[in-house]
Amino acid sequence: MITIIKGFGTGTPIVFLPPFPFDSRFWQPIAVELNKQGIATQLVEYAGSGIFKDRVPKPYSLKQLAESVVSEVGQQAHFAGLSMGGYVAFHIARYFPKYAKSFIFMATHPFADSPEQKENRDRLIKQVKEGRKHFVLKAYFPSMLAQETYLTNPEITSKVWNLMTSSYSTDGLTTALESMKNREDLSGHLSEIDQPTTVIFGKDDSIISNTEWAEQIPNARVFITNGGHLFPMEHPAETIKHILNHIEWAEK
Repeated sequence: MITIIKGFGTGTPIVFLPPFPFDSRFWQPIAVELNKQGIATQLVEYAGSGIFKDRVPKPYSLKQLAESVVSEVGQQAHFAGLSMGGYVAFHIARYFPKYAKSFIFMATHPFADSPEQKENRDRLIKQVKEGRKHFVLKAYFPSMLAQETYLTNPEITSKVWNLMTSSYSTDGLTTALESMKNREDLSGHLSEIDQPTTVIFGKDDSIISNTEWAEQIPNARVFITNGGHLFPMEHPAETIKHILNHIEWAEK
């Protein structure tokens, strides 16, 4: 269901879980910089995306995806997930906590889709199956970055679009959308997360508006950073600083 791409470094690895609709390349620039500082990294590749793009994925739940991740990692790790990657990390925290040394939740939340959101995902799934993949991705595109980034940084804007349109197959997109649509509401289990947890939101994120849930995690630190939903692409140096600070704190 997934594969792990290992980077260089020593010690407890950071496992990076990509957002939808991106493959492991989303985290690669961050991981490379961390590797240069001796931090071990592992990048997750979901079924139907990246190197699995040419294979038809079997339907999966996010719990199954989380189980596959911890099985492939095979040791205790720091788990960092953004958006859909965060959903997977929440399932690791709920069902497989012994594998987690700590968590970094970025631009995400623990709630299930509302009925309206489920209807929207069904509409998107139908459009993808009808061959309108690029139309669906264009609907996501305007909310990926801060408005300032769209206006002033065409290089990042172009890179985001190229990654979005090349990361997933048609079957991969519909399978991932189905898994997110049917995910559990894990907001009632936040108080059970006892690992060191860093939660990071982009100040110009137009997708994630509810940030109060983070206060329910006992051992959590919350940061607001520059950028939008994909702030690690917009502000990688700032993101790396947050990650390094988290690792130093979590390893104490």
